[in-house]
Amino acid sequence: METLAEQIEGRMHGVWKHCMIRDKELERIWPIDAVEREQKIAQFAKKHGFRLRFYQKGMCAIFDKWPSGGAQRRCASCSEPLMTLGRGKLPAGLFPSPRRGASGGNSTRRQY
Repeated sequence: METLAEQIEGRMHGVWKHCMIRDKELERIWPIDAVEREQKIAQFAKKHGFRLRFYQKGMCAIFDKWPSGGAQRRCASCSEPLMTLGRGKLPAGLFPSPRRGASGGNSTRRQY
């Protein structure tokens, strides 16, 4: 685990301020079918001063550092945390709803 923590820390000091670890690398420590795998990875991140920014089973985990001051950034309109273990909620009204066609129904898709 210490080797993984050093690898993550080293990658964050370059141009990018985050580090992606592929699931194949995570499997060395946490088997893919382990119970509460995501929580264990998040605990590892916290223990080593990182946060688990994104996790997708079978794909990867992305780690970064908490913003200075340790406070989570929050949505200005609803005060929800902007990201929580890759499953943060988007505030209502953040994106406009899809436009409807002139007839009020769904617009026709173009086929190419």
